[in-house]
Amino acid sequence: MLIDIIVCDLVPQRKRGSIMGVIFAVFAAGKSIGPFVGDAFVDHSSWRWVFYIGVPVAGVAFILLVVFLQVSYRKEATIGEQLKGLDYVGNIILISSTISILIALTYGGTLRPWSSWRTIVPLVLGFLGMICFHCYEAFGQHDSLIMPPRLFENRTSALAFLHVFRHGMVLYWVTYFLPLYFQSVLLSSPTRSGVQLLPTIIIVLPFAVVAGGLVTSTGDTNHFVWSDLVYRASV
Repeated sequence: MLIDIIVCDLVPQRKRGSIMGVIFAVFAAGKSIGPFVGDAFVDHSSWRWVFYIGVPVAGVAFILLVVFLQVSYRKEATIGEQLKGLDYVGNIILISSTISILIALTYGGTLRPWSSWRTIVPLVLGFLGMICFHCYEAFGQHDSLIMPPRLFENRTSALAFLHVFRHGMVLYWVTYFLPLYFQSVLLSSPTRSGVQLLPTIIIVLPFAVVAGGLVTSTGDTNHFVWSDLVYRASV
């Protein structure tokens, strides 16, 4: 999501399609190569290298940003004033609730039974925390809320948020659960699972480039939004 925000902030709307097409093509290429590299680490080394490998890549990207991204802007507030403006209460509630739910979903059915109070309590507390978070964001008086109600007052914006939520949910469900299915049900090795996942990911590569180019050349986004809705519904 951060890269989407950066592109929308730096690139004119007419040219965003082609830029996002290139970004999604790189994303698809990484998703295609990633399973092989990650599974090779798991099979022949340590799973920790799956995370270590991103450190030099992120370091190179940071250096390139510092060197080539020359953006001038007017600083309206100091760092101290910006830190004071953060929504600490909302952040604490959201992070705590998310961690509580993830703990329950991670250990439930594996290290602890679903009927155990050690699974039920964090799950219930997490969902109650989510309710408290939305109530705080809806009625809180903070000037810089994480999710202020004004974001959803416009119907177009609200539908766009819903569409992005659906899109991300289906996309990440597929890329998360398919490897589990291949390894747990079909009893495939991690490397074989990467091969089986390849057709699902690699098909994104050409279509991302074509769709981005068409959006830039025609300026029409409605057809692509509706086609994506149909595709996600079929999935």
